[in-house]
Amino acid sequence: MKKALVVLLILAVAGGAFAQLTFSGHLRGGIGLSLNDNDNQDPALTTYMVGDGLIQRFELQGSYTNDDGTAGARFVFRGQDFHTALVTQVAEAWFKALDGMITIYGGRLDSAGPFGTGGGIDSSWDIGAGSGMFINVAPIAGLDIRASVFPNTRAAVSYSAAQLMENARYNFGFAYTAPGLVTVIAQLRQSNGAVYDMTDVLLGIKVLALQSMGLTTLNVDAAILNLQKSTEWQENMLVQIGQQIAFTSGDLTIGGRFRQQLILWEGDAPDSYTPDLAFAVWFQYVMGNIVPRLDAGFGMGRGLGTDFRGNWDGIGKSERALGSTTLANGTITGFDKDAKNLVIQPSVAFRFANANRYIKLGFAFQKDLSDPEPATTMRSTIFVDYRVNF
Repeated sequence: MKKALVVLLILAVAGGAFAQLTFSGHLRGGIGLSLNDNDNQDPALTTYMVGDGLIQRFELQGSYTNDDGTAGARFVFRGQDFHTALVTQVAEAWFKALDGMITIYGGRLDSAGPFGTGGGIDSSWDIGAGSGMFINVAPIAGLDIRASVFPNTRAAVSYSAAQLMENARYNFGFAYTAPGLVTVIAQLRQSNGAVYDMTDVLLGIKVLALQSMGLTTLNVDAAILNLQKSTEWQENMLVQIGQQIAFTSGDLTIGGRFRQQLILWEGDAPDSYTPDLAFAVWFQYVMGNIVPRLDAGFGMGRGLGTDFRGNWDGIGKSERALGSTTLANGTITGFDKDAKNLVIQPSVAFRFANANRYIKLGFAFQKDLSDPEPATTMRSTIFVDYRVNF
């Protein structure tokens, strides 16, 4: 913490001499009261943003760019959960070469760039996030090619430098945008570890040509995980397909997000297996600084779970469900043919100055439709969320 304060002081002094040093931040959080239909469970008080599925957080960000724009640095200090000290989450430096065609980043990174797929998977696969480095090449306008490496720093105590690089995550990707037409994103991810190795591929397509007609979002993405199948523990491949769409007319926006996951079994699939399917839709209307919204979602393959979140997160979705498909007791979490979950979440946001400053009031209702009926079948959460950017 003392080191963090020293860094802040140095940056503050430097800010007086360099106009390129900027600061920003945000405070977000919330509180919710959840009631269950299980007599053995007492009402629960949650302390995060229930409506948006985010933990409460204070964040301070600073960035510096030199006079000619060829080098810079960025830091992010973050405190969260009311019990975490203000710690460094991002501490990255970068420089450009060959008139900006090549950019090299290093440090504790969080720079996704143009690699988010935006579909039902909606991920950049952390191609620019982690402790390591990446090189980004932009040979022509609209094209980015990136290679990144993130050593397994969690094993730093017992691993040599060579072992850290051997047991690392490598990402290779490209993103190309034809203005007004389409964006195409592709990635290859290689995760190496002492327990298992995994090779994954990801593809995303964003249609831009229909935005002038109100179709502001029309994105599809797909992924195949565990192509390598190098160990018995992770012997099955997982296929993900996702879609996200939004239509805007004036102040009204209607959208939907969909994702399908299925396991390609090496042998016969268990009798309890079913593809994991989920969809969520929303309706939002902007009335000046007041924004009413309705979210609803339905998932097959997964029940209510243990979380209190509404919206998409309330369906219980995660990027990689493969790790829980071959448990010793034979269960297939997230791929159970008798498990279903319904989420309905009305809310209203009161904005102050802009969309990043608001208080949101809402109600999240979740219903577990699984068979046999679980001990807890319904959860109702009344919540208040807030966010302030500065």
